[in-house]
Amino acid sequence: MAGTDELTKTKEKQAEPIAVQKAETLREHLTSLQQWNVPAGQTLEETRRAFGEAEEQRSIAITQRLRANAQQQLPPANAAAAAPGAPVQQQAPAKKSYKQRRKEEKHAKYARKQNPIADSTSYDMVESLQSVRQLQLSSATPEQLARVQNAGGDTRVARVFCTGYRKDKKGNPLDDNQRRFRDRDLDWLDAYAAHDLQRMTPHLNRFVNEILSYKVTPDMLTAESLRRNAAKVKLMNDRMTYIENLQRDPVTAPFFQQLDPIKLAMLNNFTNLMTGPMGMALVTNCAARGVNVNQADYDRTGTVTTPASARSYQDNADSCIAMIDGVNQQIKQANDAAADALIEQQIPDVLRMFREQADDTRADIELGKTERDRKRAGAGLTSYVTEYSFDLVADARELIESHTTEYGQHREIVDKIYEQLHHTVDAMGDITLLTRAYQYVQDGYDAFGSKEESLLRSAAGRKLLAAEARLRPYTPLLGSYMSALKFLLRGGSLGHFVRDLLIQMGMKDADLPPAEE
Repeated sequence: MAGTDELTKTKEKQAEPIAVQKAETLREHLTSLQQWNVPAGQTLEETRRAFGEAEEQRSIAITQRLRANAQQQLPPANAAAAAPGAPVQQQAPAKKSYKQRRKEEKHAKYARKQNPIADSTSYDMVESLQSVRQLQLSSATPEQLARVQNAGGDTRVARVFCTGYRKDKKGNPLDDNQRRFRDRDLDWLDAYAAHDLQRMTPHLNRFVNEILSYKVTPDMLTAESLRRNAAKVKLMNDRMTYIENLQRDPVTAPFFQQLDPIKLAMLNNFTNLMTGPMGMALVTNCAARGVNVNQADYDRTGTVTTPASARSYQDNADSCIAMIDGVNQQIKQANDAAADALIEQQIPDVLRMFREQADDTRADIELGKTERDRKRAGAGLTSYVTEYSFDLVADARELIESHTTEYGQHREIVDKIYEQLHHTVDAMGDITLLTRAYQYVQDGYDAFGSKEESLLRSAAGRKLLAAEARLRPYTPLLGSYMSALKFLLRGGSLGHFVRDLLIQMGMKDADLPPAEE
């Protein structure tokens, strides 16, 4: 018995070098499968990207095929008849009091004396326009405007950006709030006349922020809305127009050149696209009621004095109003495009930072600092790496090396699966890197910050979602490659996705068991 034990130990010792040699040979073989075959005239990055895109499509195609098969096996659905909804109830306009009707008749009578087609709506439009014009002139007095003109400034710009102030019976500001308006206007006028950009800068910031707060909707340009708000809409449109003059002015141009790029893009997109149709809707809607909006008075030129001419102007107004929703959509698209471009400008630096971090992770693993790192080492990953990507390759390699007999029975298909798994993990790194970069940029913007920050955060979020959508097909694919290796080397059941994948990779349907639900 003792002799037999010694013989057994001797054989085991003699077998150890053979086992080690076989393990090393298998490891070398698996390492050779990790190499990329880069076609002539193509970079490794291009090869990896093309492979990744093909894998994404493979995963999507399998998922769609399985979903279609599942749908075919479902019983037909019976659609329940939907009850028709009740018709929309139109709210009847509120009835006017006798006093209101008398007042409107009086105003209409006066307005018709100024222009034959004018009515009480025209009267209210003129009142609105004149009140704001007079308010502005409380600050932008003839003397102030003369100073601006003598200094070579644009008097229209000077006046339009004045708020004006209300006066008491003595001609002084009505209260402290009105005094602040007056003092602010005078500071603006003095700075503008003096060509003092430093003093003008707080005012320019205020003008830009105000314009970016505007919301133009079709309903605010209708005659009924303009009846009370013609002056407000006119002031908005004037400031949108003359902010462009300030951008072209050599004195104030440097302010806009140094403005936050996304803020400047939003300003220009809004003014370039909205000023024209908004202004035309305002002018023609007022003209259709005998009002000259630029003069803040009734039209006395005789241009619009008949129902036919009024109808022509009204048609133009209606056409412009119908454009507003489309213009707002164009502005949104232009703002999104500008934000996308600014996000992309930040991405190269962020990618570089994450790649450097990944290189540190790669170096630590290849040095084999821990027992787990020693198993991960030699993964041959060439793109952005995480510990998860090293783990996937290490787990697959360990599974193969611990089932050499079964590997020998299925060597060809196992080699294919391992190579695909390795290259898929490597290609996945490029998309993972993008998702982390976009997430990093998005996190840099305050979700409750300014409109500009919100726009940029949304742009980064859109790009992050797109990158995550590209990353999503990798999850079932990599899981299925591992499941396929386990099935071939350890046995067990098959899911539908794994079974489909094995058939795609060359196994025969008849050689595989039915998929389990």
